[in-house]
Amino acid sequence: MRNIPVIVAAFLALAVQVIITPALSIELIRPNALFAFTAVLAIVRPNNASIVTAFALGTVGGLLSSHPLGLMAAVLTVVAFLVTQVFSIIDNENVFMIAASLAIAMFLTELAYGFLLVQFDLNVSFFRLFIYGILPCALYDSVLAFVLYPLVRRFVGAPAAATQIPVAQFR
Repeated sequence: MRNIPVIVAAFLALAVQVIITPALSIELIRPNALFAFTAVLAIVRPNNASIVTAFALGTVGGLLSSHPLGLMAAVLTVVAFLVTQVFSIIDNENVFMIAASLAIAMFLTELAYGFLLVQFDLNVSFFRLFIYGILPCALYDSVLAFVLYPLVRRFVGAPAAATQIPVAQFR
């Protein structure tokens, strides 16, 4: 029951990726809502649900793209795991730390995905892909992640802890 908001938000992120991000593209630069949502969810809910959601979204995203199947799932799963680990060490609710974590996560996600695409023979040089693809897309993904963070935190945030009712002890 407590993961239903995560599932609904994941479907919304997938809908944003399929419907809205093509309209936001500038030349070949297009934000990736799945990358942004995965990083934001890993910060907001650092549990196994974020890693499973990353794998599921990556698999569906791989099916929708022309890239090798499983590539996006692998990258999103690793990034979700790393973000949860790093953010659990930082454990800081400072806005700057959240923004820096999201920006670094978006850059590393785009870098890893671009590097693996070059390895799978994309027929483009890594330098050209880095300058014209990875950097602008990481910036675009970061802006999208900054917009998604307050929404995901508000509607999907950590489940409320059960309140404990004090019980009288009889001796």
